[in-house]
Amino acid sequence: GWHFFKFPYGRLNQHTHLQHFYFHLKCEYENLSQYFFELLRPLTIGDYNLAIPNKLLVLREAKKCGLLIPETRIITDKKNAFEQTHINKNITEVVNVKYEKQLFYNRTTLQGAYETNTFFPSLLQLNIKKFCELRAFFFMDRFFTMATMPDVMEVLETDNRDITSTKYFHRVAFDLPLEVERKLTDLITSLGYTTCSVDMIVDEKFDYYFLELNPTGQFSYLNTICNFNIEKYIALKLMNYECSKTKASPGVEYTCSGVAADYV
Repeated sequence: GWHFFKFPYGRLNQHTHLQHFYFHLKCEYENLSQYFFELLRPLTIGDYNLAIPNKLLVLREAKKCGLLIPETRIITDKKNAFEQTHINKNITEVVNVKYEKQLFYNRTTLQGAYETNTFFPSLLQLNIKKFCELRAFFFMDRFFTMATMPDVMEVLETDNRDITSTKYFHRVAFDLPLEVERKLTDLITSLGYTTCSVDMIVDEKFDYYFLELNPTGQFSYLNTICNFNIEKYIALKLMNYECSKTKASPGVEYTCSGVAADYV
C-alpha cells in the first residue's frame, strides 16, 4: 500500500510528485513485461530486451563486421562540427509530440547554421550523395530488400519519408551483393537478433553504407510494394521449426531443413 510522509527538507510541488509517480508506474510495467517475455522466450522470435538498440554501439559493431558507415561525431561545440555538408539525427528514438490536434516529429535533416556555440550532445554524420536508399527486412536467414530510386536526385537529399508524393521516385525489389549480406548477417548475429530491418544507402560510387538497425522489423509496406510474400516465408519457416518436433502432415510440401520448394 501507499504511505504518505512529510519530507524534512521542504515541500515538493505537484509536478514533481507526478513525475515520481509516473516513473514508478513505468518501472513497474517494464519489469512485469520483461518477466512475461522471459517466460515466453522459447515460443517467440525476437527479444524484448533488445527492442531499443544503442545506435552508437550498433554503428561500432557494424564497422567491426566490415561494413562501411558514414563518418560520425558526437559534439557539444560547433567548432567540432564537420566543415563539409553534414546531417544531424537522433542518438536514440524519434520523438513524437502532440499539441493542439497537431503531431510534431523530428527527422534526419541537413544541418544549417548553428544558433549557439555550445549545445546538448548531438550526433552528426557526413552527408553522402546517394544513388539510392535501401530497406532490408531480415528473418532468420534471409533478406528481403527494397530500393528507393529517385527520378530527381535532390529528393533523396536526406530522408525520403519527408516526401509526400511518389512522383519523384519509385521503389523496387533489390538484390544485395552476397558480401554485403554476409557482413550484415554477421552484424545481426553478433547483436543477438533473429529478425530486424536494416537501413542502408548506396552512394554514387556504388559503395554500400550501413545506417541503422530497427529491431521491430516492420515489413508490411515493403512486402506490399515489392510483392515479396513474406508472410508465407515466415509461416513456412515456423512450420519447419515445428517439423523438428513433430512429423509433417500428409500433403504439406515442406522439409525440416529448408523452406517449401513452391515458395515464390
